[in-house]
Amino acid sequence: MIAATHIEPLGIYSRKVKSLADVPAGATVALPNNATNLSRALNLLQADGLISLRAGL
Repeated sequence: MIAATHIEPLGIYSRKVKSLADVPAGATVALPNNATNLSRALNLLQADGLISLRAGL
């Protein structure tokens, strides 16, 4: 059986940084404390070029 799945949007929010291009090297970010949203957050950060993840993990 295949069913449609709704995926909630995930965003990046900051009071100080207005653009992802302005995030300084070595910046600290908060991540969700659950496996599903943690992996989504890590993939989002990688897609925006802020981090790189090792393949196969």
